[in-house]
Amino acid sequence: MSGPHRQFQLIAPDVKLGKGVRIFGFTNLYGCEIGDDAKIGTFVEIQKGVKVGNRCKISSHTFICEGVTLEEEVFIGHNVTFINDLYPRATNESGRLQTEADWKCVPTLVKKGASIGSGATLLCGITVGEYSIIGAGSVVTRDVPDCAALLQTIAVHDPCDSTSAPMKAPDYLAELEGGVRGMKLGLPREYFELPGMDPEVRASVEAATRALEKLGAELVPVSLPHTKYALATYYLVAPAEASSNLARYDGVRYGLRAEGAGNLLAMYGRTRDQGFGLEVKRRVMLGTYALSAGYYDAYYLKAQKVRTLIKQDFTDAFRTVDAVLAPTSPTPAFRIGEKVSDPLAMYLNDVFTLPCNLAGLPGLSVPCGFTKASLPIGLQVLGRPWDEARVLRIGRAFEREHDFHRRTPPLRAA
Repeated sequence: MSGPHRQFQLIAPDVKLGKGVRIFGFTNLYGCEIGDDAKIGTFVEIQKGVKVGNRCKISSHTFICEGVTLEEEVFIGHNVTFINDLYPRATNESGRLQTEADWKCVPTLVKKGASIGSGATLLCGITVGEYSIIGAGSVVTRDVPDCAALLQTIAVHDPCDSTSAPMKAPDYLAELEGGVRGMKLGLPREYFELPGMDPEVRASVEAATRALEKLGAELVPVSLPHTKYALATYYLVAPAEASSNLARYDGVRYGLRAEGAGNLLAMYGRTRDQGFGLEVKRRVMLGTYALSAGYYDAYYLKAQKVRTLIKQDFTDAFRTVDAVLAPTSPTPAFRIGEKVSDPLAMYLNDVFTLPCNLAGLPGLSVPCGFTKASLPIGLQVLGRPWDEARVLRIGRAFEREHDFHRRTPPLRAA
């Protein structure tokens, strides 16, 4: 490796770190115990066997591995990634590299009252305690059965959450292997005719739809005419809701509280400055502007009306089809940090995944191919409200016939 680089320091097993300890940057924690009220900074990897005490604060860009226990009322910042051992790293008694059958994933336990910031990525093997708060994020698993198992665990009514539906979830795993024979799957013209879509993405997704047709599904053209307004609508509605919902994170009642402020207003400002990342701050500013006097009717109210039209498009489509198929993104993945300086270009990659969020629909992305540069391509499955079981069933039917979810692109030096 050329150029300057940092070496991680290691805090080894059996080490007990006292109450209120501060751990910042380029540190590996393994098997140790961290006292209550600790602060853990960015670029820290919390590995197997670590016990994080009550009311600890974990900053953004930290990696929490399998087998970690987070005690009650832990505050977890934005863009924290929970990971488990997706690939074997150890050898068994015979000295051979372990196979998939030998893996034993020790779940990460997030206990009661945790607050997990938006942008966190939850992978299979994470156990989340009751009354925990999870912001806008992703659930990423190795395959569809793992996704169904994880959804089965978290899809329960929470009486302490007014947005949680008081209904019993079906048995997702029991319905998973039913196949797609007899289903009608919609192909929205507006998604497949988008100008600027990468030809390799289009080809892979169209091949995936034909594969489902061979399995017994019927492909039906549908129209979602208000799709072209979804991007603008989402980036008015979502930042406005973020601005309102995140106002509670002011350092007074719960979560992070910045130290060293001389008065109440300074404490508000410092807490929000330290606790929110750049993207969250950008969205809060956009949302505050959209909700401000003189702009509410012109922006937010109009966006909500368009949101209703987008939802109606899907309602009309689901009168004739059981689910909708589409690309996950119009282009393959870009390099990490490549579009940070151009947020608009980054937002444009959300054009296919935002309409279902506006319409309140379940969605699933499964790998369906690779580009010539070995970048993965995703097939998106969208279903009716509360029809996650069918969405998972369609994804599983495709997954059984292909090995894209088992393949990984080769890692190349930049």
